[in-house]
Amino acid sequence: MENEVFPLKAALSQIKEENILLHEKIHVQESHIEDMSGRILSKDKDRVILEKSIEEKRVQFEDSCISIKEIKCLAAMLQETHQSLVINNSALLQENSEMKERHEQEINQLHLSYQQIRKSFDIWRETNKHLY
Repeated sequence: MENEVFPLKAALSQIKEENILLHEKIHVQESHIEDMSGRILSKDKDRVILEKSIEEKRVQFEDSCISIKEIKCLAAMLQETHQSLVINNSALLQENSEMKERHEQEINQLHLSYQQIRKSFDIWRETNKHLY
């Protein structure tokens, strides 16, 4: 009977050793799983942060596109206004030039009239010198 028990004890001892080794492997695997779970959670948090950042950048990009469209619209309005001012300025310069020419003609006419009056007055004075 002892001969029968010895192989059973040896088998039991071997199974206990295998059981201990398996428990150690399980412990190592659980530690590895915990580590991997921590990494996954960390990566998931990073992913959420990156998704929020991407969304913020998308909104900023859309806002800048709107701003660029507004700037282009304002630039077009400024160009139209500038063109209108240039045309208006040209018309005013032409009008000013014409008015200046008329005034110069009027001044010349006044000078001529003054000269004629002066000559007439001088002649009148010479002819009426004896009255003074």
